[in-house]
Amino acid sequence: HYKTWLSDETLYKRWRALVLGGRVIAVGGDLTKAVALGQVAAFLKKIGMNLGVVYFSNAEEYWGTYHKPFRKAIIAMPAGSKSVVLRGTFMRGHDQADNLYHYSVQSLTDFAAWMKIPHWMSATYMVRIGKKLLKGTYFSRIEGPTPERLKVLTDLIKKIRAQRKKRHKNK
Repeated sequence: HYKTWLSDETLYKRWRALVLGGRVIAVGGDLTKAVALGQVAAFLKKIGMNLGVVYFSNAEEYWGTYHKPFRKAIIAMPAGSKSVVLRGTFMRGHDQADNLYHYSVQSLTDFAAWMKIPHWMSATYMVRIGKKLLKGTYFSRIEGPTPERLKVLTDLIKKIRAQRKKRHKNK
């Protein structure tokens, strides 16, 4: 069983210190509209900082595909070599930690590269296509798009569209 800040006192104390030290900023807003993310990007640029960590939990899965405003906000976000995205993805049967979610880390630069691709894209597809499991864990690192991964994505999209078309004809 893995530890979280809610179940481990050491992790809780570390998290608490970050929050009390002003190192964690909770931002409310509709991420699909990109207003909140746009404000974060503008604030970081104003103070000359890059994004450190953004945690979407599994919110991306509820959107289906990434909307244009969200894509633009991610691409505009100031990123450094240590800027990362953390997420949980529902992937039953796909290397999940708690029988429900697969947890991943991704550089913000790689995430922005995926957001520049004009394909029908979702977090689930990106995780399945780009993940590299971290040995001995239920976590993975999501890598950026490559020609091989884009081919897999294109083939997957064609397959899904054909299945939907077939289902629609059968109704």
